[in-house]
Amino acid sequence: MATSSALPKLAVIASEEAGIPDLSALEGRFELAVCLDASPEEALDGAVAAFVWDVSRADEVRGAWDKAASLRWMHVAVTGVDGFCFPELLASDVTLTNAAGIYDVPIGEYVLAACLGYERRAKRLMAQQAAHEWKWLMGSTLAGKNALVLGPGHIGRRCGRLLRAVGANVGGIGTHRHEPDEVFDFVESVSELPERIGWADHVVITLPLTEGTRGLVDAGVLARCKPGAHLVNVGRGPIVDTAALVGALEAGRLGGATLDVVAEEPLGEDSPLWDMYDVVITPHLAGDVDGFEDSLVQQFVDNALRFVRGERLMNVVDKRAGY
Repeated sequence: MATSSALPKLAVIASEEAGIPDLSALEGRFELAVCLDASPEEALDGAVAAFVWDVSRADEVRGAWDKAASLRWMHVAVTGVDGFCFPELLASDVTLTNAAGIYDVPIGEYVLAACLGYERRAKRLMAQQAAHEWKWLMGSTLAGKNALVLGPGHIGRRCGRLLRAVGANVGGIGTHRHEPDEVFDFVESVSELPERIGWADHVVITLPLTEGTRGLVDAGVLARCKPGAHLVNVGRGPIVDTAALVGALEAGRLGGATLDVVAEEPLGEDSPLWDMYDVVITPHLAGDVDGFEDSLVQQFVDNALRFVRGERLMNVVDKRAGY
């Protein structure tokens, strides 16, 4: 049943695990309907706007979509919206916005640290320390190396800026070809990836997951990598064919990988990736740093105030493109 309140209804899709965001700044602007671990049907019924705070509940939002007839806008507290571009949403007039801009700096720093750590053999040195071994190892510099960023959007550009700042050469692979600029020496279309990937010492994936990027980095692409290349994935796990990645690492085609995302999360306990010497696994946390949740809430609040004033929303997603 639709709300009878004079205020527009805002559905907040949270959970006990993720907590409830502090939306006190919107008091008097919306009637808040907070959904924790119950079905979001009641919260969505009559809501004109929705804030998906716990983005792991995408399937539940889809399951309750028949109750979202009044919905005009939905914001998700994450950059990648692949889980929310379901057919019912695509067919609707609901505007979708995301958290673009919040994760640029922390993910950029993560990527820079990963590439520097690979060049200076950080994982091997830490293993030696754990084994109480005083053993000399030759490292290298990131300066002069080639970094290919797959996904030259907000996050990819930040990664590129930081890599260039320490002397790396930076190229990009995107949906379309672009002219060189202060960040990228070149940006080629994704169709050029097999030809360009052999240039790279570091392959950095920041792409969103779409039908066009799913499985993009497959056995054929990995076979063209420069021997000893390092792959960093901070985009989405299914962009990389996991079996092909394992095979490339085992064969020595790739020298190592830093994986913040994998195809199936959490990574299975029996995955060979856990024990590979030059593979670093982190549990999907590249963008999570002190204060990031406050930034996510403030971003949403700013957009919500735009919504009630009838102003143009920020970070509107092209639902068909998926980003």
